[in-house]
Amino acid sequence: MAVILSSYVGNGTAAFITAASKLAGGLAERIARESLRGAGDKTRTQVRRALREQMGVKTAGVVTRSTRSYVTGGGLVYVIEGRGKGLPIEEFKGLRVGSQGVRAAPWNVTRLFKRSFANGGYRARLGPERFPVRRLYGPSPAKEIVKDRTVEVFDETAPRELEAQLSRRLARLLP
Repeated sequence: MAVILSSYVGNGTAAFITAASKLAGGLAERIARESLRGAGDKTRTQVRRALREQMGVKTAGVVTRSTRSYVTGGGLVYVIEGRGKGLPIEEFKGLRVGSQGVRAAPWNVTRLFKRSFANGGYRARLGPERFPVRRLYGPSPAKEIVKDRTVEVFDETAPRELEAQLSRRLARLLP
């Protein structure tokens, strides 16, 4: 003869009720905000790295200065934003000045800038005449942050980091 025996131990229920009441008391929103900020900060780092590689800049500081992040929407929206116009050409890898003009590698592709020269900065003539001239610029972080590898990195990293942050913080409530 087989017997199935069921018993009830109440200490797990008490811990669950305590955790649930903490969540109902406003702790849930705080945990959500903290998790979002933690996940957002880690995601921002990965997005900046991807943006640096995508644009082909020499240093990470250039990307850091041209991006920012902040929390809005009552603390439940994390924004990573690229700012500004194109970066000066001297910020990009592969910068050389030769007899044919200025070469640089924005987007990691070496190119020769037409009618370009170095004279107190890197400039290009706008036409066949000597003047007017303009400064040389490469890609804009504001435009590049929503393209290609940067978006892929965001889509891969953000959900994974948010899940990890939220799980870790919720686990602290239960004994």
